[in-house]
Amino acid sequence: MSQPSYGPGQQPWGQPQQPWGQPAWGPPPTRPGSPLQVPLLVLGLVAGVLGLLGSFLPTFSFPGEVTYSPLSQGFGEGDSQFLAAGLALLAGVALLVAGALLTRPRPALGTGLLVLGAGLVADRGVGQLLTFLQALVTRGNVGTTAVGGVLLMLAGVVAVVVAVLGVLALTRLARPQR
Repeated sequence: MSQPSYGPGQQPWGQPQQPWGQPAWGPPPTRPGSPLQVPLLVLGLVAGVLGLLGSFLPTFSFPGEVTYSPLSQGFGEGDSQFLAAGLALLAGVALLVAGALLTRPRPALGTGLLVLGAGLVADRGVGQLLTFLQALVTRGNVGTTAVGGVLLMLAGVVAVVVAVLGVLALTRLARPQR
């Protein structure tokens, strides 16, 4: 069998070759992503889940069945009070998860949202950790740290790592391609 011959300037599918200055056929060239995209995705989702759990579960418990979480304060007989300050933590968790999921299709936008959300979650988590360490040093703690507090401390530490890796990824994305 002989191969069919195409005239000069003809593509195998019978279409004329595109003239110079026209965009090439096929998918547009993409900018290579940062090698930190996968760790940012995983760590961002981990920090988001830990922060979400830490925002709803009690972080402190005091004698007399008084519990405190970023979103509510519970009193002895089932009474509770909503705390609006915890909404900032929920916004940080939402930004973390949205940024983590956007790091693949839109690296700069996703990483920026990830760093912003990590800052909000790290504020609460590292603050919780510092409060815990201060209570250990002063030995004047009348309350105990509950499971939500531990999760919030872990979320804060992971969020600090996410923020540092996110800033590194943004600097790599901002460099001109060679």
